Amino acid sequence: MIHAAPDFFVRFLDDCLIGWSHGHKKFDEFVDYLNNCHKSIKFTAEVSEISVPFLDLNIHIDGGDLWTDLYCKPTDSHNYLHFDSAHPEHNKLSLPYSQYLRLKRICSRNEDFLKHSQMITFHFLRRGYPKTLLSRTFDKVKNKSREEILNKPMSKKEKDETVFLITTYIPGFTAMKDLVNKNWGILSRSSTTKRLSEVRLIHGYCRPKNLRDDLVKAKLPNLKDSQPSGKALNCDTRNKCKTLNCKYCAALDRSGRITSTFTGCSYFARKKCDMQKYESYILHNMQDMLNAICRTNQT
Repeated sequence: MIHAAPDFFVRFLDDCLIGWSHGHKKFDEFVDYLNNCHKSIKFTAEVSEISVPFLDLNIHIDGGDLWTDLYCKPTDSHNYLHFDSAHPEHNKLSLPYSQYLRLKRICSRNEDFLKHSQMITFHFLRRGYPKTLLSRTFDKVKNKSREEILNKPMSKKEKDETVFLITTYIPGFTAMKDLVNKNWGILSRSSTTKRLSEVRLIHGYCRPKNLRDDLVKAKLPNLKDSQPSGKALNCDTRNKCKTLNCKYCAALDRSGRITSTFTGCSYFARKKCDMQKYESYILHNMQDMLNAICRTNQT
């Protein structure tokens, strides 16, 4: 029977933080009780009367008061995204700001914020970030009050309903984004899609294929596919996608025409470009296609 309970308890996934004021002996009994509740759930405890880490916080006790500082694991290498990497520019510009802002939230004392800011500035410089960018970003965050950051209300943009357009990131290629932005308002012409045209559109990117994908394989190739038997050894049986047994190459339509299954209208892709071994067609008349999508019996 457990007669003592934590003074407070917070949890994030499998990490728990509790406050205890009943002595070490009763705390050990409490941990033993938890470890006997279920045979598959076991707890380990890190106990201190001075400070204890929880997630990325180092929580200190000072005269009955709690204050927080940054906690980094010993294995943390701080290898932030390199400034010369092939990522959208806004991602690289926002990364220092988000890290300085994170420090401002975590550190209760300004001297800790300044100390850790110097540390992450060093690592950002090591990763190729311009010194002027870091200095300007640090000054922007330094002038904000911690109370304002912790109690910032949710902005109107964050409350709005959003639609995400996810494409593969290619440096310098913005044709798809520009076409969608230019013609997004066409959706408002139909009562069926008008509501969609009023939501917030966010352009996102997924990672393109890189050198690591070619050099590192997650699993070994199938020997039957890589070494066909009999006469197949002396002939080229590879498909358009360079594989031996693709089920889809024969079914692909390579005529260059796109036909709507809804309206029956056919469109011709007038431009064909090869981008990193991927075949991609850019529609010559995006507006006509969207009009076909939006057409209803009322119009």
